[in-house]
Amino acid sequence: VFYELLGPVGGVDAQREAFAALYADAFEQYRARNFKVALDRLRGAAALEPDDRSTEILTERCRALIDDPPPADWNGVVKLTQKG
Repeated sequence: VFYELLGPVGGVDAQREAFAALYADAFEQYRARNFKVALDRLRGAAALEPDDRSTEILTERCRALIDDPPPADWNGVVKLTQKG
């Protein structure tokens, strides 16, 4: 889990708040193994913040896990095999 400072209280615009809500829901869906739902939320987030790298990474992971589902005991951890 990671946290990102969005801005000062009362100083975050509605688009950024909407992005954060979509991304948070996408991450919850990802952890619950609902990869298709997560991917849908990530598409919405990407429409609001197209250059957000964390959205791109989670989108790639969801696509990979849709194609090759994790084992039943998967805990959400992804083993990284390269630096990037």
